[in-house]
Amino acid sequence: MTQTVRKTIAAAQLGGWSEQSVPTQHQTYSFFILIGELYRRIGQIELANIWFDRAIEASENQSDGEAVRRLAERQKHEPRDEM
Repeated sequence: MTQTVRKTIAAAQLGGWSEQSVPTQHQTYSFFILIGELYRRIGQIELANIWFDRAIEASENQSDGEAVRRLAERQKHEPRDEM
């Protein structure tokens, strides 16, 4: 795993976003899915599922969350390499 990926994961886990780079709600969903996908691809399925669950929970009751929720659920239960 590259240093950049490690820093991104650490920042997301610790909530370490700077004020200038606070992600939008939609970007947050995307980060959660991407982190889950990275963990899935390196064989860390339990950690991947935690991040997919975070994406699902964060997108609940959000107007733009349906597509994110479907993608996270698919990658958790029936993963595909093409998203």
